[in-house]
Amino acid sequence: MGEDNNNYQKTFQEKFLGIVKYYNEVVMGNGIIFCEHSILQFQIHNDTIDKKRSKFMEIKPTSQFVTKTHFDKYILAKIEDLQSNLLTYNKQLAFFYKKYRTIYDTLSIIIIVLSSSLAFIEGVSLLLNYQGVFLALLVLVFSTSIAIITSILKFKNLKEKIELIVTTREKVNTCQANLFTFDKEFKTHLFLSDGIILHDDEHKVTIDGNGSAPC
Repeated sequence: MGEDNNNYQKTFQEKFLGIVKYYNEVVMGNGIIFCEHSILQFQIHNDTIDKKRSKFMEIKPTSQFVTKTHFDKYILAKIEDLQSNLLTYNKQLAFFYKKYRTIYDTLSIIIIVLSSSLAFIEGVSLLLNYQGVFLALLVLVFSTSIAIITSILKFKNLKEKIELIVTTREKVNTCQANLFTFDKEFKTHLFLSDGIILHDDEHKVTIDGNGSAPC
């Protein structure tokens, strides 16, 4: 019995350490840097969304498992921590993706409009054979604006940041999927083994060694 217990702990420990390693690479070792002001904007936005959501959705309290060993208790606690951190981090990435995407698309549209307008003005001037000071000044303003906006886009590296956020979100989703699968596998093992108690606000169920609840 003791040998079987050690084997199951070793198996789940190896799987869990693999997930934690991937989590550290994705979240802790990511190359995306957000300033403190931007993080504060996200926190305010997230709190506002949670308050609005709470008016229409009832948040069910999470179930608590009482286990026999400290190993099981530790794994369950760490699973909840990682799931919460990944969920928050994914929301943060979604917030900044929308923010950067909006800025990038807006500036890109402005460049397109200015470039098209510049070509239209130059075409009209050639048709009318007009080369006045006002026209030259207008062309200069449009050309300078295009150059400034293009330089800002390159300086801020918005496109690279957007691509990095998309790649990171894919990794976060993969990590969430792996953690979800491990969570179900681990809890299934606990329910099928003896002596796990499920607590929540409505009922209390003790699962016996056969994986069935007492009548």
